[in-house]
Amino acid sequence: MRAINTDNLEKSGYPEYPFKCKIGRGYVKLFKVTFIESVSEHCYVMEMWLGCKIPPGIDIHHIDRNPSNNNIDNLMIVTGKEHRELHERMAIKRK
Repeated sequence: MRAINTDNLEKSGYPEYPFKCKIGRGYVKLFKVTFIESVSEHCYVMEMWLGCKIPPGIDIHHIDRNPSNNNIDNLMIVTGKEHRELHERMAIKRK
């Protein structure tokens, strides 16, 4: 497990995961008080909206491609295959 730089920690606003910080590529990670358990914020937001855990093989895509924008309106449920295809098409459009 990577060491956590506590200088970057902020309050999350989620009682179950009270701390958050940005990790690689702009993604936001939520942490429990013990820092043993963590979850990606976009997954947690979607699980709270759905009312259940995200099943294996399902990914959450950021529509605006900003991994820090975890507003439910910016998140889309896709299969792993659909997610890869979306990113492949986006990479082709950028060329």
